[in-house]
Amino acid sequence: LHAARRWDRIEDQLNSLGVAGVLTHAGTARELDVPQIGALLAGPFGLEARANWTRASRAPTFEELFGRAGSIVGSPSLRPERAENRDAGFAWTRRFRDGARGSAEWAHYESHAEDLVLYERAFQFVRPRNIARARIRGEELSFTLAAGALSAAGSFTWQSAIDQSPIPFWNGKRLALRPGRQAFGRIGWRGRIVQLGATLQYVGDNYLNAANRDRVASRTLAGASIALTPLGRDLALTVEGKNLGDNRIADVGGYPLPGRSVFVSCGIRGAPAADAHP
Repeated sequence: LHAARRWDRIEDQLNSLGVAGVLTHAGTARELDVPQIGALLAGPFGLEARANWTRASRAPTFEELFGRAGSIVGSPSLRPERAENRDAGFAWTRRFRDGARGSAEWAHYESHAEDLVLYERAFQFVRPRNIARARIRGEELSFTLAAGALSAAGSFTWQSAIDQSPIPFWNGKRLALRPGRQAFGRIGWRGRIVQLGATLQYVGDNYLNAANRDRVASRTLAGASIALTPLGRDLALTVEGKNLGDNRIADVGGYPLPGRSVFVSCGIRGAPAADAHP
């Protein structure tokens, strides 16, 4: 059983020259109170039950409070963002007699956030305000397997991230940059000289803005690698390929990312001197 509580007091002060060189002063102070509690129950056969809860806060940044000349109008009265987060799940770990081992984890998580800072247009400037709310919930599943020279790992995440802001054309929409599905898998083989690996990653579709107008399609990225260690750990040659399917993808700003890519690396590690300290 784990329980903790954290208190923070944050003070921001700004001294600046105003009209006709007059010195102006602005300041604000915030107090954050963050409690948390977690529990773990160990059972038979490598099973564990886990649960956590916390109420977190984020103080406004200096730029949100006092602005930036020419683009952002500061709001010294901003309140800290607040979120209540909780998760619960199970974990299993087992080592078998033949040396094989495996593990699996499942967790359900939820987050309810309020007083989120949102930038509103104010003529040619933007002004931050505490008007946004959001609800996020989902499931996470992961596993690892290892037997002899073979290994495998995978994970899957499903989540629902909904904007609950009071703005009509945002309320009920999906939060930007929050894919509803994500998955990752990797398999590997490790020999005395040669190591092989392959990965597969899936990212579901998501949106770039709160109005859900700019959509990024789902994508699947495949990769593979081969590493040679002919002289043991002293010399390593690695060839790695990413996005082997040449899937055309873009980042959060809509700019295109590299397609099929190949990376080659060489690592050499010499023996330490006899009088060198470890």
